[in-house]
Amino acid sequence: MRKSFYLIILFLIFIDACTYNTMENTKRINSIKKLQNIQAATNIKKVLYDPRENTVIILPFNSNEIFIYKQGVFFNKIGGSGFDNNNFKKVTDICLSNDQAFFVLDSFDKVIKKFDLGGTYKGSISVKILSDPSLIELDNNGNFYIYDKQRKDLNILDRIDYRIIVNFAKFQFENPEYLLISGNKLVVYEKTKTCFFDLTGRLDRENQSIIHFDSGLNLIDVSNQQLKTLSQTIDFENSLNPNSIIYIRNSIIYQIYQNQVNLYELIY
Repeated sequence: MRKSFYLIILFLIFIDACTYNTMENTKRINSIKKLQNIQAATNIKKVLYDPRENTVIILPFNSNEIFIYKQGVFFNKIGGSGFDNNNFKKVTDICLSNDQAFFVLDSFDKVIKKFDLGGTYKGSISVKILSDPSLIELDNNGNFYIYDKQRKDLNILDRIDYRIIVNFAKFQFENPEYLLISGNKLVVYEKTKTCFFDLTGRLDRENQSIIHFDSGLNLIDVSNQQLKTLSQTIDFENSLNPNSIIYIRNSIIYQIYQNQVNLYELIY
């Protein structure tokens, strides 16, 4: 009995130490800097931001057109119906590349098209190995993470031959809305649920609420005009509409409300 008691105490000390180490490894957020505001012509589904060229890429809801802004000013538009390389049949998602480019997922043709940040076509990748690819993300090694809407699972595609190397989270989601890699986690947003996976597909954490993860390894709640981590609370200078779509990718906060997007940067 006494031996079991001591084992329990040692286990609790170990858990506490792990928690402490996790907190030590996080970066403290010093402030929130507003980067820019863009008002598009139609309601926005998703936004990408590349600070290297101060480029904002906007995917509207129910649209096969993609809008590109540079320095806060409209620069180019690609997409629409047709059979050219810069046309799409059914765009369901977009993601950034590490080489100053972005990818567009056309779920109808089951193809991923690559464009530079100005909108010039660079190539295509077939993903016919999947049934109904709907969400896409890319890691720093060039591997794609794709949600298959028909099979209701997540897949990691190898960066060399684009074969499925990991299949995971089968039937774990009904209708996920965003798939993002932030910090060292794959974050999946679904209405009132957020799941965090490591980059091998192992589930780390599931929250029955919308929680974010940044490049400083902080778990973040954004609500009531405040950003909260486990150790601090920061007020937003600008009011956040409670109906806004909010997600965090690395150190950038994306706040989308109808046809407007506000971009903020977390300063560590």
